[in-house]
Amino acid sequence: MNYQQPNAPFLHDWEIPQTSQWYTVPTLQYAQNSRGRPCVMFRGHRYRFQTRTASFLAYWRCFKEKCMASLCTRGNHWAKLGPQPHRHARVTNDISQKTNAGDSDTVNDPDNPPLLMEGQEPIPKKWYTAPLRIFQNKRGTTNLNFRGYIYFKGRPGRNDTCSWTCSRFKCRSKLVTHQPTVLESNQVPKPSTWYYVELQYAKNSNGSILLFRGYRYDRQKLFPDAVISWKCSERDCPAMVFTLGENCLKIKSHAHNHACLGNKAMVFSKKVSQLAPQYQNVQPALQAPSKPPPLLHDHQTPMPSIWYTVPLKFFRNKVSKLSVRFHGHEYNMEKKTRSGDTVTWICPKPACSSFIITRGKDQVWLCPRLHNHAPSVFRALRVKQSDQKLADGGQAQKASTAPKQSVPKIGPPVLQPDEIPQVGRWYTVKLEYTKNRQGFRCITFRGHRYNCETVKANDAFSWRCYKTKCMALLNTQRDDRLMVGPHAHTHPRFGSHQKTHERDVDGETVDPENPPPLPDDQEPSFRTWYTVPLRFFESKRGKRNLSFRGYGFHVSRTARLAGTIGWTCSRQGCTCRVITRGVDKLWYGPNNHNHGGPRRGRPVSSVGEGAAEPSILQADQIPVPRTWYKADLQYTTTRGGDRCFVFRGHRYNLVSENTWRCAEQTCPALMYTRAVNEIRVGRHGHNHPRRGNYQRIHEQDFDTVVVNPGNTPLLYDNLAPKPEVWYTTPVPMHTTQKYISFRGFSYRVEKTISKHNTVAWVCPNATCESRIITRGYNQIWFDSIEHSHAASKRSVEATSVRKPLEQPKGGNARKSAVKDSTSKKDKRVSFVEDATTNEEKQTNHDDVRITRSSEAKKRRTTSPKSNTQAEQVSSTIARRNSAIPKSFSKESESNGSPQHAVPSQTRRRSSIHSSATDKDNPLMVWLPNASESTPQLPKAQEESIEIE
Repeated sequence: MNYQQPNAPFLHDWEIPQTSQWYTVPTLQYAQNSRGRPCVMFRGHRYRFQTRTASFLAYWRCFKEKCMASLCTRGNHWAKLGPQPHRHARVTNDISQKTNAGDSDTVNDPDNPPLLMEGQEPIPKKWYTAPLRIFQNKRGTTNLNFRGYIYFKGRPGRNDTCSWTCSRFKCRSKLVTHQPTVLESNQVPKPSTWYYVELQYAKNSNGSILLFRGYRYDRQKLFPDAVISWKCSERDCPAMVFTLGENCLKIKSHAHNHACLGNKAMVFSKKVSQLAPQYQNVQPALQAPSKPPPLLHDHQTPMPSIWYTVPLKFFRNKVSKLSVRFHGHEYNMEKKTRSGDTVTWICPKPACSSFIITRGKDQVWLCPRLHNHAPSVFRALRVKQSDQKLADGGQAQKASTAPKQSVPKIGPPVLQPDEIPQVGRWYTVKLEYTKNRQGFRCITFRGHRYNCETVKANDAFSWRCYKTKCMALLNTQRDDRLMVGPHAHTHPRFGSHQKTHERDVDGETVDPENPPPLPDDQEPSFRTWYTVPLRFFESKRGKRNLSFRGYGFHVSRTARLAGTIGWTCSRQGCTCRVITRGVDKLWYGPNNHNHGGPRRGRPVSSVGEGAAEPSILQADQIPVPRTWYKADLQYTTTRGGDRCFVFRGHRYNLVSENTWRCAEQTCPALMYTRAVNEIRVGRHGHNHPRRGNYQRIHEQDFDTVVVNPGNTPLLYDNLAPKPEVWYTTPVPMHTTQKYISFRGFSYRVEKTISKHNTVAWVCPNATCESRIITRGYNQIWFDSIEHSHAASKRSVEATSVRKPLEQPKGGNARKSAVKDSTSKKDKRVSFVEDATTNEEKQTNHDDVRITRSSEAKKRRTTSPKSNTQAEQVSSTIARRNSAIPKSFSKESESNGSPQHAVPSQTRRRSSIHSSATDKDNPLMVWLPNASESTPQLPKAQEESIEIE
């Protein structure tokens, strides 16, 4: 099959190609990636396969993450680049490798050269980063193995370089190696820079890990160029490093979002040869303090991650295992260190992850994880009473024989109205039970309502806040005992009530409609509305983002409340969120940023403070994508009642609130609006012509072919049509109006371009891509792609239906019929030289319109009406020929070429049709003027057209 591309110039090495333009390039280099999928190399960039169309077009996307560069290929010698440039550096910094003027150039840094990929031929006198294998031979000398070739070590050079020579006799190939910069112990490494450092590895249950400066890294991926990626072991930490060989390391730009673990990261130190000297003297978090820890009193609540001095109670549980009791909870022994200094104890509850660490018999350390259940308060009180009696002189036996009524019942403390309850502690309080709308039982406590979640034994219930996504819990027992859960409410309470939790939202002090202003030097509180000017800007992809105090946020969801939008921090892994209402109200989320400081110099859009006023779009100006302009828009409605507007010959339909799409099917053009008469065009142009002679909207718009029916040349049978040029010629159409035939080739309907009876036709052959465009029944436009097959012997023209001509209504003197009887055989009318009068020559001296009767008649009939019609046309021509000035006829004869001569051509019967629906546009016979290049024919030749 012929894959030739129209107008595809050859792409030279020094030339930078234009986007969306086909080029003839050398043979493309196809390969396979590590997963066996096809990829292609083009000018220093690698592209992965995306899809393939029926017209043998292959689409490729750059393999780099978040890079929008694309490539379209056909065969092995044609390529077309997408509109987006690459966002990363190329393999080399040569201008011949550039694919776009906006591509990022590789910085020629000898300390950070580009990687040498497998299968890539290195350029002489260029630095690369590649894995090297250095070994010693049998004689004890040092050799180098690079891609299967052995090199002898030469003399050392400057700047820590060394030269190597091929071991083969008379081989002049040489290599120069450069050791990376040695990373000192007190030096801060630069991102994306290779360093020489001794790597320390260890093994855990999941595999191998890397230890570097007090952090642990898990192995992630092995690249084809022997580079290994490692990610920090901590959850949601974006820090990563890359290793090459045994002593080369490179860190990524992302920093750790947690503190250094110190020697806790070196728990596998016995498997490691040597630790870094700057971390050998770091004290672990659980090391014995130099001073005794503070004393913990009975009424004091212990703080997590702090050592305390408190008497511990050790006992044997039901299965005879050693346990300890601390602050109303029981713990079972989990493990003990080898030295026996510290012991770890865990909670025996299945779903509880709380634990403590003890040292000796009077020191304890509480973990930050809280219990998710109630403590055994009553059992602890009973044990405390028995222990007190044993200390008084062995009265435990007597106490056991005493009657039960003599032992006073001790319950939980009474919760005062102005007291904030502690998490995980029982209180005595009067409970208020009500019913909700569904009739179910609920409880109200301090301005919050709770629905029953689970029913437990001993008349105990678990209650959850009725608000959606609120994790606040309550545990009740009987009708007067209550315990608050560890989670706080995420919404304000109603009325003037005391707080249920320390972190509860204050609802009575903040008015959602008129929140207080937020000064620049004040830190925002969690879950609180503020009045602050909002700043918006556009991202690289053209989306609307929010800038708040130097941090960028992207739209995450539309909140349930009317007019509110939820935003999430743009940094990956950051859980900071805000909600905005309008342009000056902001609600700060429950979490802070977990990454570095804010970015300075973010752009500001026209919505917030300091916004630039959009410029006025001139009539002859082509708007730049992603830029706001002021323009007058004409809003209308479609037939279905949907809203739309027309701008520069294109109609746009409403897609969302501020987004509009071109009304033409499969057209990717977009338009964005805001405020009043402010527009911004998308990055894709229109793929169809405009309506009328309007200015372009986008640089990539399809050029409109301005067609004037009076200037289209007549297409003769012996004349080959030129591509992309309109001609006037009869177009036979099939009965079903879905097929046409022209010069032995058939075409089927592809799509209707506009309402002016303009239709695109395509060849029905599956392997042929030839297309034509018709307007009405006598104008045709050819594509530059030729047919890839021979013409069909049996054309659709044989089955076409001839539409009868109708006689136009009205009494026009030029169109009156001369009723004379003629013979049935005389059905031909001769058209000789014709010319217009002086008055007609001033108004329209390019074409001569000959109207025919549009009255419906049957084919091949011998009625007198056919003769009458022929005589009508003959009388019209004779009357117009009599009005030709003599000077004009003589001048035409002296030139030797007729001014309006039509060559003699025998047309097929009923190949000219007139539209039955469009009466205002009669059939035209085009007579070319002297300015057009027409073939020289004898003056006596005449054109014969058969009249039905």
